[in-house]
Amino acid sequence: MLHCAEERSIQHDGYGSNPPSRPPTGCVMLALSPAQGAEADVLKQERETEIVRLLSQSRSGVLRVSELSQVLGVSQMTVRRDLEELEVQGLIQRLHGGAMHLSDALLFERSFAERGRESQPEKVAVGRAAARLVRDGQVIILDAGTTTLEVAKHLTAREVTAVTNALPVATALAARPEVSPILLGGQVKGP
Repeated sequence: MLHCAEERSIQHDGYGSNPPSRPPTGCVMLALSPAQGAEADVLKQERETEIVRLLSQSRSGVLRVSELSQVLGVSQMTVRRDLEELEVQGLIQRLHGGAMHLSDALLFERSFAERGRESQPEKVAVGRAAARLVRDGQVIILDAGTTTLEVAKHLTAREVTAVTNALPVATALAARPEVSPILLGGQVKGP
């Protein structure tokens, strides 16, 4: 059986005609026999294995919870619990409303700005607290990250030398006349 994003299913009759070797765009091939049907009571382990397989074969690398629920014939809550377990096992990465296979997740990284918006009030509070620990004349190192960007924004000490490997952090430091920023060079992208 094929399941397509347009909320349609195509049943293979199983009587001599061959299913397509590659699903049409927007569809995923299900390894269900015609007798099993969408209401099959699949054991949790089998369901999780099927989720990983479906994610790895999805063209976009991402499937929605609603799609997985319909394909597997289980509730969306069951799919969410399965996805949570698979993420703990390091096999997938959950996204808002769905999931992606881990090999695709390694290629997908949220933008710096997106990560900066997550838990922003907490990051500002941590940044302020850390910045207060820096004393006049100290040399500090700030790693790449959205929380360390908040540290850079809230520095009040004078004559500070700040070393960083992050362009956004270096830019924030450069805007402060009392800070001498040093941006480390190095490889931009791995081999």
